[in-house]
Amino acid sequence: MAKVTGPLMSMNARGQLGKTLVFLGWKGLKTVRSFVIPANPQTAGQTAQRTLLSDGVDEWHDVTLTGADKSAWDRLAKTLASAMSGFNAFVRQYVNVSIAGKSWVLMFGGADVSATPTQIEAEINTATGLAVSLRYGESPSSLINIEAMVEDGATGKYEKTLTALVTGEKVYMQFYVTNPCSLGCQSGTFEFVVA
Repeated sequence: MAKVTGPLMSMNARGQLGKTLVFLGWKGLKTVRSFVIPANPQTAGQTAQRTLLSDGVDEWHDVTLTGADKSAWDRLAKTLASAMSGFNAFVRQYVNVSIAGKSWVLMFGGADVSATPTQIEAEINTATGLAVSLRYGESPSSLINIEAMVEDGATGKYEKTLTALVTGEKVYMQFYVTNPCSLGCQSGTFEFVVA
């Protein structure tokens, strides 16, 4: 039965009415639609897509992803054409990489570990033995500089020091695996301030 606030059809109503109409709020609007029983065919394609989505969600909840990593994905999401959260951007990227037939590589722990003025010593963690690069720039949507990173031994920690920077300047960085995954396996966009 529909729950109403004020007279029906004027103020607010939510729920179904006699399995014919459904009253709901949608993006701040009061709407009504016909009652439908959703179809849920279990085709092979749908099952595969649901598995990819579920795996992407599991990756997002991986304990190695820090709050800074998730904030970086939120920052990246704001630069995309579609309005979405960092979670949505992360899962979409995971699904796109998987559909392209590539293996997803989780990147986490992006940080500036330097304490020296006019430079940033950036690092990111991922699998060992990969070719990792970073893009950086003065705004999250303009990462025009590219630098290759160097792995610290066989630890899965990749580092790169950027010098000749201006103290107090904000630098935005995104880390990505160039081989074997290309631009598909990436981090969000981190914001670092030069010390």
